[in-house]
Amino acid sequence: MVFTGGISEHAVAICEEVCRNAGWLGVKLNSTANQHGCEQISSVESPVPVFMIPIDEDVMIARHTVAVLKGEGGLEGGRLPEATAVTAR
Repeated sequence: MVFTGGISEHAVAICEEVCRNAGWLGVKLNSTANQHGCEQISSVESPVPVFMIPIDEDVMIARHTVAVLKGEGGLEGGRLPEATAVTAR
């Protein structure tokens, strides 16, 4: 499991709550690592590794915007794909 951006850097309580709620998956949090902003915040006993990865979200949004405007980034012609209806079966 990975927390990024503001959640990973400024929301110790949210990371703790999410990990507690994911306990059914086997997630075990290392509270000390979480409070100190360590990269890996899961305990050594946790079968599910949990990481906090800082990211500059504003820069990522700007890069993706530039790619879209240039017609790059997986969007054909710099345009969003046509909406597709999804129906339940």
